[in-house]
Amino acid sequence: MTEVEGWGWEGKVEDRDALAADGSTGVLRKMVGRRSDAVDLTEEKRAEFEDLGVECWREMERLREEWEARMG
Repeated sequence: MTEVEGWGWEGKVEDRDALAADGSTGVLRKMVGRRSDAVDLTEEKRAEFEDLGVECWREMERLREEWEARMG
């Protein structure tokens, strides 16, 4: 697993206390190797991330349709 800015771990809203309470061991613990400037995920940030994903997907589909039209 990898922490993604704006998505966190698996898209779950977890604060530092929840991450610290992770039951995994060794390098599988979410706090191990976490960037010191990492920001905890909030509901608002996750919603913004999802909205950006929708916007990106819409643009990719527009580009795909444009490409298909050019190709004939």
